[in-house]
Amino acid sequence: MRNLFWADGAARAAYKEFGDCVSFDTIYMTNRYKMPFAPFIGLNNHGMSVQMGCGFMKDETIECFTCLFNNFQDAMGNVAPSTIISDQDQAMGAAIAAVFPNTIHRNCRWHIVNKVQGPLGSYLTSKPGLASELNECMDYSVSEAKYEARWAAVIEKYKAHENKHLQFLYELRRLYIPAYYMESFFPFLQSTARSEGFNAVLKRYVNPQMSILNFVQQYVKVQEKITSAKDENEFTSSEKVPSGLFSGYPFEEQVCKFYTRSIYFKFQRELKLSTSYKITNVSGYTYTLVPTKGFVFGYGTREYKVFADVDSKSYVCECSKMKRDGIVCCHILKIMTHVYIDEIPQEYLLRRWSNEVGMIPNASAANEAQKQPENETGNGSAQPKQ
Repeated sequence: MRNLFWADGAARAAYKEFGDCVSFDTIYMTNRYKMPFAPFIGLNNHGMSVQMGCGFMKDETIECFTCLFNNFQDAMGNVAPSTIISDQDQAMGAAIAAVFPNTIHRNCRWHIVNKVQGPLGSYLTSKPGLASELNECMDYSVSEAKYEARWAAVIEKYKAHENKHLQFLYELRRLYIPAYYMESFFPFLQSTARSEGFNAVLKRYVNPQMSILNFVQQYVKVQEKITSAKDENEFTSSEKVPSGLFSGYPFEEQVCKFYTRSIYFKFQRELKLSTSYKITNVSGYTYTLVPTKGFVFGYGTREYKVFADVDSKSYVCECSKMKRDGIVCCHILKIMTHVYIDEIPQEYLLRRWSNEVGMIPNASAANEAQKQPENETGNGSAQPKQ
């Protein structure tokens, strides 16, 4: 056997709701045959990792990755993910481009930066200020053009043109720098930490001496653990209202009822950060927001421009958090509090973060309820594809 892939009804149901962004990597060898384990991990409406299918591969070649991705797409009704984040593997990247040509693919930032972090450390120490300016450039540039201009200025300022490690980071910029993905949906992600977190859970149940059959049996226990945590979050979100709203603004109570509990807390964090800016109306519908204390966590020291047409309920911030994470940023919230908006327009409340979505059935219920593809048996159990 060279390749194995499977997905049960619960995984397919989860993908139908949350398959817009997928994290994928193969860093964990899971069985006695030294076959890399390859999970497809998504993010549900509680911000929790959810498993959407997985497989084993004999080796990490373009052929094996292509086989795996084709089977994954077939199992998910021939619907490709909108975005996918993976580690930096050339064979994997080539297969993603071939099977998911319209999917936006980015690489894990941590894997790329980690390759040069050690040798680059002493060089950055010798040039005080360079590290902080590079991080500011990489983290908070809001467009490709601004990133390019800022990087060039920093390199020139510190005369760092000849450093091969900085050249390496620059050459790969289109694979991991946020400025190149500002309007792509990668909610709260810059790395494959979701996949690695799932692997960490997996290690508690399996070991490299197990056969594939043993793995499948233990895998069921992992699924049950994930389902149990999901059910607990759904109960908490539906039955318990968070105490202690941050503000008296009516829209905070609105989103508290709309979002799941964990996503509401992310929104509340943005609302708190909105107090870190002072606002200036530049002209007409354009506003400039400047940090009051120099640095704002998650947004750096830079100022941000916001377009806000209150009458037409149109709000656009150059930080693009709404498109990237699916929640309103602190800059737009600052405008809303400034002009006394009582209710956030519905188009700025993404349904995939709401309490409405949830209620994905557990594995057994999903398998019973879901109509099976032709290559599966009629009893509701998923059959591996070889």
